Amino acid sequence: MKPEAVEEGPSGPRVTVIVSSYNQAPALRRCLKALEASDERQLIEIIVMDNGSRDETPEVEAEFPEVTFLRLPKYFGRTKALNIASRTAHAELLFYLSPEVEVTPLVVSKLAERMEAEPDSLGAACPMVLDEQGEQAPVFFRLPSRAALYKMWATGAGLEPTAVDASAEFATVEYARFDAFMVTKYFVRGLNYLDERFGESWADAEVCWQIRRGGKKVAVLPRLAATRHDPEQPHRPASVRAVLASDCGVGAAAFVAKHDGFFAGLFFRLRLIFTSLGRALTFRDAGYNFALFGSLLSGQKVDGTQTAMM
Repeated sequence: MKPEAVEEGPSGPRVTVIVSSYNQAPALRRCLKALEASDERQLIEIIVMDNGSRDETPEVEAEFPEVTFLRLPKYFGRTKALNIASRTAHAELLFYLSPEVEVTPLVVSKLAERMEAEPDSLGAACPMVLDEQGEQAPVFFRLPSRAALYKMWATGAGLEPTAVDASAEFATVEYARFDAFMVTKYFVRGLNYLDERFGESWADAEVCWQIRRGGKKVAVLPRLAATRHDPEQPHRPASVRAVLASDCGVGAAAFVAKHDGFFAGLFFRLRLIFTSLGRALTFRDAGYNFALFGSLLSGQKVDGTQTAMM
């Protein structure tokens, strides 16, 4: 790890931006360039969690000497990566940011300003996230029900999106993904950090659920803009796709168990197992679904045991 490059005053940096990246060098470069142009840059610590990348990420690291890169030997999943960086962070405000998201210069400082102004009512704050066509990106939702979680696992679409008025000064949502999400380290530490039963999916839903349980809000500041660029979609073998789908399903079952009880979570997971087996037996992408069946049966999630991911 590099020596800390943030200019720290008596109380250290104001915000730690945490970017978890895996084989996303071009997106990461664009993301970091935007952060380097941030207002009050000298008060922002940036940590990149390189989750075992095998691309040109080391070249990106050389281009940004003031950014701290932490390197994992292989892909352990986003939740574990964010936890490592969160424990390392020096600031009291944590800003989880996807490499695909490019923020405008005022985003970090203005979110921090709002969080500091309303500590008793705000649990998290986000900018308006737009897609490359300037439309609201699908990052804000209702907290998922069991039916929505199953549909999301089965079809890739099941969460109920929340439309945010772009002309409003302030809005609230139940669930914001970690694409651009500011929260206090105090709150995350109070949860004993992110629950690592979630590998790739649903840690953000759990944090939002806990914020709501604590009587606080997840705020969106629509006048602060960020752009989410379309991620590259690499070809993935059936074994990798099966592990990712299993991770999503096992995480969803953990979410159900935490909030609806152990047996609800067990029956939810059994439903996924029998769904994948039924698809395999009817020859619907049999190789993939048999692999998924085995992964769900063993409770496989993204955890570093896979030899290759994505």
